[in-house]
Amino acid sequence: MASIGEEKADASVCGSPARVTTIAGCGNTTGVDGDGALSVAINYHVMAFDKDDRFVLYCANGGSQQYKVMQLDLCEGVVAEVCTIPLSIQALAVNDEGTIFAASQTQIFCVSRTDGAQHAFAGSQTAGNVDATGDAARFSNICAVAFDGQQRLIVADGNKLRRVSQDTREVTSFCGDVQSGHVDGIATAARFNTICGVAFDHHDGCLYVADQKNHRIRRITPDLQVSTRAGDGQSRHLDGRATAASFDHPCGLAAVAGWVYVSDMNSNTIRCLSPTGDVTTVAGSPGLAGYKDNVGDKARIINPKHLAVNRQGAVVFSSSNPSGEYVLRSFMAEQHTVPPPGASTLIQDLAALIKEEGQVDPRTEAGGVADLTVLSADGTPTMALRGVLMLRSHYFRTMLDSGLKEGRSDTINLNHSAGAVRALILYLHTDVLEAPDEALVELLEMAEMFDLPRLKAMAAQEVYSRIRPENACVFLLAAAQQNAASLREASLVYIANHFASVRKHSSFEDLPKELLLELMMCI
Repeated sequence: MASIGEEKADASVCGSPARVTTIAGCGNTTGVDGDGALSVAINYHVMAFDKDDRFVLYCANGGSQQYKVMQLDLCEGVVAEVCTIPLSIQALAVNDEGTIFAASQTQIFCVSRTDGAQHAFAGSQTAGNVDATGDAARFSNICAVAFDGQQRLIVADGNKLRRVSQDTREVTSFCGDVQSGHVDGIATAARFNTICGVAFDHHDGCLYVADQKNHRIRRITPDLQVSTRAGDGQSRHLDGRATAASFDHPCGLAAVAGWVYVSDMNSNTIRCLSPTGDVTTVAGSPGLAGYKDNVGDKARIINPKHLAVNRQGAVVFSSSNPSGEYVLRSFMAEQHTVPPPGASTLIQDLAALIKEEGQVDPRTEAGGVADLTVLSADGTPTMALRGVLMLRSHYFRTMLDSGLKEGRSDTINLNHSAGAVRALILYLHTDVLEAPDEALVELLEMAEMFDLPRLKAMAAQEVYSRIRPENACVFLLAAAQQNAASLREASLVYIANHFASVRKHSSFEDLPKELLLELMMCI
């Protein structure tokens, strides 16, 4: 048997036909230390890679009430027993420290990989549906486990997802419900129908779920938004884009740098879901069950179940041969990742147009590309792009496209303060609101005048969020000058409620007599 590490030369690009090789199983013994991997009977379809040693795999094995966790060195082809678990093992996962977590249908055990020492971690032999700590929690039908980006153990339990804190052993249900169904939604509002596999993708920070009886692959974002990533719900085999594709009882999942591999159990194939949502078949042929190591659709597979992947892209899956013996098979997926795009500079680039007079744009060593100067009431210039103002504002479109003097000139005048004019032009170019306190109320009036409802709402929200003892009188005075009745009233109420703090600031002394009298009436 060629070791799995030697297959790198035959690695397939993610999503393309894969070369399948048998790496363990086909034997008739349950395995003892020193056995070769092919001589061991793999009696359960679950496995997980060691996090430190890239080609060490743990798998569940055994019979006659002897449920073992076995260690397979895939480079050397050697098997070693780690421990025996008192219950039938349904799922395995390994944390970043190398500790093994073995789950039965209702209970999870924690196992040391060095000496095989084990202890009960969560749940008990009693089935149920209870969120609690440690052995007080109850699980009903654990099918898969995996660790997320925060090293919490994610447990696929029937139609819902639970997570377990390693530190506190607290079990919490966070997605789905006992009731089955197919509903995209947030957290426990979502519905699944038999979660058979779960995988965390470090590339996008999302969980992926094999929703087996819905024949779909679901995605859960970090804020627990559940969506259908692929599958149309029909029980069949069909490659395609996202929900135009079909699965037939998807079972195991493994995420490889943004690509999600799926063991499509009843179609006897291994499928791949790309970062863009394209579903392709990488191994096996639908309707042609069998046992044959080969490439792509020339390979033959019977009922593939669980999947595991290491950081080098070695994908291992469990399946059967025609004699009913369990085997582990593998292929290498070459990880071609698209680097994430850099941060957009659009806002900064557009904001750079709003320059002070005489400022040089370092990219052009000149005054930049602005073609219009907007003068405030005191003559302060702000640079702008004529086309942007016309596209963003009906007021400016009418002014600059009228054929009148303003439309032919490269300078226009606005009878407003320099701070408010600059804030207006910056908003029109970038959709960003930046304005000093004293200009915000005036900007609110300009938004009304120029029919800019979004700016008006943004400015109003900003004003109310900024009112503090040190600027409340500034806002009150500006509101009075701009005839902004609602803001004037809000400022008066705020000052009355915080009078002792407000009166300590010099802006209080600048209030005119009529506003002071109005304020005294509110106190």
